[in-house]
Amino acid sequence: MHGGAPYQANVKTVPGKRAILEAMKELDDDAQRSEDIEVPLWLKMCQLRLAKVLMEFKVLRCNAEVAALVDSIEKRCHLEEALTIRSQALISELAELRERRLRQLHDHEIQLVVKQGQVEIDLGDFCPDFTGSALIHRSRVELLNKQILGIGGKKLEVMRDALRFRRGIVMQRWEYERCRMTLEDLVQTLRDIDFMKVTRAIQQYLSEGGDTTEKKIARLERRLDILYQEAARQREEDADVTEYLERLLRIKRADNQRLALEARELNVDVSERELLYDIRCNHQRAWQARQRLDNLRKIRDLCDIAGFQQRYMTMLHSELQRMYSKTFPMLHAIN
Repeated sequence: MHGGAPYQANVKTVPGKRAILEAMKELDDDAQRSEDIEVPLWLKMCQLRLAKVLMEFKVLRCNAEVAALVDSIEKRCHLEEALTIRSQALISELAELRERRLRQLHDHEIQLVVKQGQVEIDLGDFCPDFTGSALIHRSRVELLNKQILGIGGKKLEVMRDALRFRRGIVMQRWEYERCRMTLEDLVQTLRDIDFMKVTRAIQQYLSEGGDTTEKKIARLERRLDILYQEAARQREEDADVTEYLERLLRIKRADNQRLALEARELNVDVSERELLYDIRCNHQRAWQARQRLDNLRKIRDLCDIAGFQQRYMTMLHSELQRMYSKTFPMLHAIN
């Protein structure tokens, strides 16, 4: 049998195609090879045929993904059309409500309250004339008042209905604003979905309708295998790094020992040189002190000689002055 490992791998990566791959594995058997075909050529043909079948599987899967995407786009288009129709209906309803509101704003009814009882009127300068007046019975007046009260009650009911209607207009306006903002949010979400990068994982999730427990377990097992492989690779890298560091530590220890020996030898040399330098400096200081003392003695002798010569020159000068005055000088002892 040739190519056993590739078939096993392809069975894992392409589920549902086990029968086809098993049949191809039987076709790739050495028993199916003709004697005129060499083994390398037969293996190459088997590999090319397997690659062609896998590519066809991939094309079929891509076609299914494209069909799923087309269905999703059609659903989005239908949803957008429904939202557009709904928005147009809301706009027309809003226009009608605005027209009704304007009509009610320009058509107001005013209620005048008349006080019942005697009303004092300032007669002024004119004389009242009751010639054309009519006397009405109290019962008729009370009946008229009852009619007025009934009409007033109906008027209040109508006003309450108008108030409720206006309150309904406010509620409809609020509902329209909510629907408009919801429509804007949906349009923005649709734009985000259009610009979203759909990966293969997302396409597979949408086409399969979500994850099941078995899929989650399989995905976790694959992730666990990947983590095991990563941990094994990390352990190998850590072992290599540890070995390298230990080797480097041994080298550094040998270097440190060698440098310690050299430092000890240099320390001995430095101590010897310091001792020699101290001895030389002490000898040189003593010689310099004797030299300085000799110099001081010479300077003192020279000062004494200079003083003696100064006194001698003074004596000669005085003798010369005596000779100028033609006197006989006296001989002085020279100390």
